[in-house]
Amino acid sequence: MNSKIVSGFIWNLLEICSTQVVNLITTLVLSHLLLPEQFGLIATCSIFIALSQIFIDCGFTQALIRKQDCNNSDYTTVFTFNILLSILLYVIFFFIAPIIANFYKQIELCNIIQVLMLVLPISSLSIVQRTILVKQYKFKIQTVVNFIAVTIGFVVAVTMALNNCGVWSIVAKQLIIQVVITIGYCLVSKWRWCIGINKKSLQQLFSFGVKLMIVNALATFFVNVNKHIIARHYSQQQLGYYNQSDTLVGVLSNVFSTMLNKVGYNALSEIQHDKKQFVTTLKSMMQPFYYVVFTVMFFIAAIANNLVPILLGSQWTEASFYVSMVAIAYSAIIMHITNQIVMSVLGRSDYFLITEIIKYILFIPVIIVGITSGMKALLLAIVVHYWLGFPVNAIYSHKLINYGIKKQFIDMCKPMLFAMSIAIPTYLIQFIMENNMYIVLFVQLITAVVVFILISWLFKVKVVANLISIVKNVMNTRNNG
Repeated sequence: MNSKIVSGFIWNLLEICSTQVVNLITTLVLSHLLLPEQFGLIATCSIFIALSQIFIDCGFTQALIRKQDCNNSDYTTVFTFNILLSILLYVIFFFIAPIIANFYKQIELCNIIQVLMLVLPISSLSIVQRTILVKQYKFKIQTVVNFIAVTIGFVVAVTMALNNCGVWSIVAKQLIIQVVITIGYCLVSKWRWCIGINKKSLQQLFSFGVKLMIVNALATFFVNVNKHIIARHYSQQQLGYYNQSDTLVGVLSNVFSTMLNKVGYNALSEIQHDKKQFVTTLKSMMQPFYYVVFTVMFFIAAIANNLVPILLGSQWTEASFYVSMVAIAYSAIIMHITNQIVMSVLGRSDYFLITEIIKYILFIPVIIVGITSGMKALLLAIVVHYWLGFPVNAIYSHKLINYGIKKQFIDMCKPMLFAMSIAIPTYLIQFIMENNMYIVLFVQLITAVVVFILISWLFKVKVVANLISIVKNVMNTRNNG
């Protein structure tokens, strides 16, 4: 990978890590100040926000990044479309909020939805600016803006929670973050708001983006539908457990997936016509991620029983199993992303759409299990679905670049065995010791580090050595700079 790609990865890592660390701290602090059911109320709104943002974007962001010769007409068209659609969706949700609240039998949801959905028109004001910054590899600017936004959001949310504002602390946090990000991007971007729609530009961008929009909408729906099964058929407390588990593990999952999608997509787009170089670059990017993602996710699953009560408080103890299952499920996301990037960059959004439809047909049994068999069965079904979805995604990578299921499975075997070799002894420690959970967790951490070093040394794991070398180079570069 050239220096531009590496620089992009580094700044994305800094951006995502810094913002996600603040988000994590916010979650941990608020978990001690608010009740699980209050987090459940926000979780119920999540699918409406996520789906709306996908429809507003309409796949235009990826279409603009992929297009090498974007002009002002393209940007103006996308900006205008985003604004108009976001306002329309907000008005719709404002008036159907009472119906949604009645469906979930939670009267508080009405006012929450009417206020929280303001993030739609606010965020639409900066979609084009953010896209331009990505195309220009200006990730440092995004890092600063996003970090400032989440920090201000943290201060506002905690202050309101301490003053007994309850669920509105979380609502205010999300609105404040989006306002600050929008203002920040608009200030640092050289592109200025313009209203107008060029039919030719809209048609060209829409023809590529609409398939990705459908794919992303399906993905978002099925990722969040679990929350709505829980909200409708179980308690808000159980939904709170699941949502916080999803949030905690999602912090790490977002670090990896966002970094790959933002930088990997952009980098591979530049070499999309050189198949040999494309495959080489893809594999060189993915191998380190396999090692890191599997190791981190399996490790979290191994220590969840002691980690969750310490981080969130004793009222969240039951969420330990939720965290373990979500971590194991999300470890499979890295394989999905590999193949999704291939199909998107090579312009085969039709393949992307087909594979996602197949995966979500396979998700139907998960929904049935969730409705009929209880929470533990639902969580296990989610794990199975995430892992079975990988072969479906890999089918067209074989067709496009001759990098199919067999080759990908071979590439991920060593990283997975490496991760399991660390996670299994770490998990078993809690059955050997009966001490205070703080002591057990400490011993688990020491065990994981010792086993990690031992396996890396005994088997001379090249990726680990390369990652250490990259970190050293990055530190030297920053010090010299």
